[in-house]
Amino acid sequence: MVPEAADCTEQKSPAEYPVCPYEDASGIEQFASRVWPIAFAVNMIVPVILAMMMTSFRGWIGTGVAGFTLLILGYYVCRVYPRFGVNLIFGAGIVAATQFYPILQFLAGTLAIELATKLGLVVQSDDWIGLLLIATEVSGFVVTFACGTILLVTASIVGLLIGFLLSVFLSRNETFAPESSKPPTNGPPRLTSYRCCDNDDSNCPVA
Repeated sequence: MVPEAADCTEQKSPAEYPVCPYEDASGIEQFASRVWPIAFAVNMIVPVILAMMMTSFRGWIGTGVAGFTLLILGYYVCRVYPRFGVNLIFGAGIVAATQFYPILQFLAGTLAIELATKLGLVVQSDDWIGLLLIATEVSGFVVTFACGTILLVTASIVGLLIGFLLSVFLSRNETFAPESSKPPTNGPPRLTSYRCCDNDDSNCPVA
């Protein structure tokens, strides 16, 4: 049942307007889902170079499927949870910068190979003694997904840490700001942007 259109001719609290059951991304929050494919591709440079030395054609099939899965997973997170997506993008930027000294990428790859070895999914190369080979679709998927998950979780943690530090810094600046620069506390509350459930943007108050 479609609710009645909201009366936006007077100032009301945002809670009094019917809202849709999803978070409305606007401004910088839309930036996350749009930039995520670029951030993902940039973070794949060193892992792909490393994989070229030990992945067969069949292994590349599994690698491609795992990479596409991680791409869609990250895009879904940025789309459904845009505020977290912004943090993820910032963290992914930091992780991408570490590829100049790819210690993190080597560590993630080593842990992923170790997991695949424990599962019996990698084999010894016939051409290079001691070199493990990702020779099947399953091994390619497992190694890539495990390595990508490690990097994705790392980027999320770094992004959340950056967001937390920024919020602390901004709140501290607001606390010590002169009274003349602070927003007035009297008058009607400032309304935030969102969508009404009748999908008619003309009925929605705008900040």
